Amino acid sequence: LLVVAIDALAARNLDRLLGSVQLADTGIHPGAGVGNNRQSLTAESLGVPVVAIGVCTVVQAMSIAQEAVHLLSRNHPESAEPDAGAWPSSPEPPAKSRVDQVLGSRLGELMVTPKEIDVLIDDVAEVVAEALNQALQPKLDRSEWF
Repeated sequence: LLVVAIDALAARNLDRLLGSVQLADTGIHPGAGVGNNRQSLTAESLGVPVVAIGVCTVVQAMSIAQEAVHLLSRNHPESAEPDAGAWPSSPEPPAKSRVDQVLGSRLGELMVTPKEIDVLIDDVAEVVAEALNQALQPKLDRSEWF
């Protein structure tokens, strides 16, 4: 007996949004990435091994802001005004604390997901289902999966 648990994950940057899948044999802790903790699904709590599959479906608005500022300072260094205390003129990203100071109170823990999330989830679900079928039912013909 084995539990396969699939859950959404909070991505740390836009490149990982619906582009990264995490596999683990330690179970899942639903809501932990967004501060909405739920009962964990682990071998200890369920009494059977748990394989966790996490799909990045949301990203923090603060991460998007930090990435935007980094890209702006890297691609348009002439827009930086170090004397005015704006963005640093170096190609390095501004300090996380600087972005937090300016936007932290406005963005807080806001999470963002693409507007076409339903379609994207359907696509990812097909990929995950096919991978599980291949892994757990290797002798079945593909036409027998659905």
